[in-house]
Amino acid sequence: MVESKLPSSSSILIGSFNTHKRYPPADLNLSSWLIRHPITPHIIAIGLQELPSGFFFLKKKSQDQWIALIEKTLPNYKLLSYIRLNGTLLFIYIQSSYFNQCSAIGTARVRTGFMNLSGNKGAVGIRFEFNQTSLCFINCHLSYGEDSKAFHSRNKQYSLIHQSMLFKSQCNQYQWNINDHNGIFFFGDLNYRQTVTNQDELIEKTNILKTYSESRIKFPPTYKFKANSNSYDLSRRPSWTDRILYRAKQCYIESINYWTTSMIQFSDHRPIANLFLLQSKLPSSSSILIGSFNTHKRYPPADLNLSSWLIHQSITPHIIAIGLQELPSSFFFLKKKSQDQWIELIEKTLPNYKLLSYIRLNGIILFIYIQSSYFNQCSAIGTARVRTGFMNLFGNKGAVGIRFEFNQTSLCFINCHLSQGENSHAFHLRNKQYSLIHQSMLFKSQCNQYQWNIDDHNGIFFFGDLNYRQTETNQDELKEKTNILKTYSESRIKFPPTYKYKVNSNSYDLSRRSSWTDRILYRTKQCYIQSINHWTTSMIKFSDHRPIANLFLLLRLIR
Repeated sequence: MVESKLPSSSSILIGSFNTHKRYPPADLNLSSWLIRHPITPHIIAIGLQELPSGFFFLKKKSQDQWIALIEKTLPNYKLLSYIRLNGTLLFIYIQSSYFNQCSAIGTARVRTGFMNLSGNKGAVGIRFEFNQTSLCFINCHLSYGEDSKAFHSRNKQYSLIHQSMLFKSQCNQYQWNINDHNGIFFFGDLNYRQTVTNQDELIEKTNILKTYSESRIKFPPTYKFKANSNSYDLSRRPSWTDRILYRAKQCYIESINYWTTSMIQFSDHRPIANLFLLQSKLPSSSSILIGSFNTHKRYPPADLNLSSWLIHQSITPHIIAIGLQELPSSFFFLKKKSQDQWIELIEKTLPNYKLLSYIRLNGIILFIYIQSSYFNQCSAIGTARVRTGFMNLFGNKGAVGIRFEFNQTSLCFINCHLSQGENSHAFHLRNKQYSLIHQSMLFKSQCNQYQWNIDDHNGIFFFGDLNYRQTETNQDELKEKTNILKTYSESRIKFPPTYKYKVNSNSYDLSRRSSWTDRILYRTKQCYIQSINHWTTSMIKFSDHRPIANLFLLLRLIR
């Protein structure tokens, strides 16, 4: 199957229907409900309430019937995920050509029935990433009734769902709250009624529409009908109990059409649907800061200020990758202590960033931080380690890597520490280690369902203490004696060698030849990278190395 490139905007259709505990007719036509507009949605979310749910075989029968009817109506869609709580069921269907663009799927249930233990009322939710946007769909069924007690019960259930709904990934490694998403769709049989004075409770008597938006309703109340009839059953006040609400964060959602259908009438409700266009608020280019530092097996001072290393004066990067080498690593508590100290210092320096992922191999560690407002634009995270120490079994030398998708671009960050030494043997060993890392590094997703090689990415950043030295003739080994810079690029170096210094001094320790051992290399495929600034700092001097950093702008090429 040929996958389509990502659309400039996402089209989403939401459908909701309370089936009144009835099975659908075998010849039921869903077209008037799910196909009503010339736009073909990328995503279709279908929420059903009050399915037959007494015994397992009844649940399965009703579910299978609906899947058969939906897939007959939507032959060009594939089922991404579904989740059920008693009679409440949510399906997510994706256009087949975009199916593999979805990632980071999570599901959730919240029971709001008797003592919040029964699932006859409650909500089910599915979340995932699509088109660089995090989406969350919640299908719910709140308490029925027209009196004040029922009204307050609905309000409590609404609050409980929003406070306690927690989406978990398939391996339970990640979890998200409702508010962690760019596009949130909350729908179902909310059961809010018209009051005696003909007011709509949802609009006039709750604050829900201060948080959510709703498209303008131009159709008659969807409840309560006589079964198999278009006449209202006046034993209950006709009301718009079935609703579709939405809200957006760092994206734009536009309602195109909001409708019901009178052609599906076996229930006492009528199905409703809403078609939306969602435009991601993505940056025109991605800014990336790479920082690398060999800490010389020392703990950082508690009052260490990282600003001179990690903060650029004019550009705030979307992504910051920080690679450290030679952290204290002999015992677990030493590893944890050094790691925690660095996280605390980094997050004090970068308060508007969130840690996306990190990976460690002995004293080598890589952190990826993302601007908080763009955190949910990241997907398809993978990690990798390669040991290059003695017989390639030890991790005192080697590399760690993290990959992910951001702004429709696949990015790969590799922090490494190659062998030290100035003689010919050490030089050739570094070359072998470099080759081994590039041949064997395999990034695996959290559930080991997907894997990527280094070359599978648009932007590749290879950095760390590469340990290439200056020769006796003052040549830079990396430039003059290897072919590495025929594969990678490096920004022009305008600062002094970063190794070897006397500790807590800006004077070189002349027992070793001063060299640019700390390097940041990069290469691209189907994108363009511009180096904005490449620097070191003399203000962090507790190690025999100096930290280095490079700020890049990356522009994805439209194909």
